[in-house]
Amino acid sequence: MSNIEKNFYHSSIALNSELYIAGEFIFDGLNKLVNVTNNQSNSEPKIFMSYYLISVGIE
Repeated sequence: MSNIEKNFYHSSIALNSELYIAGEFIFDGLNKLVNVTNNQSNSEPKIFMSYYLISVGIE
């Protein structure tokens, strides 16, 4: 493997793990949002937390 191929390989692994973590954040946030909506308990901290997780994931 050439140097360029090695660099590409490592950066693609890093990117994939970052996307995976972002996906987990977004999924957690949506999950919390759904739970709050289903329980009809309009507790703002829970809603805020879920939006926070989603925004962290998107970043």
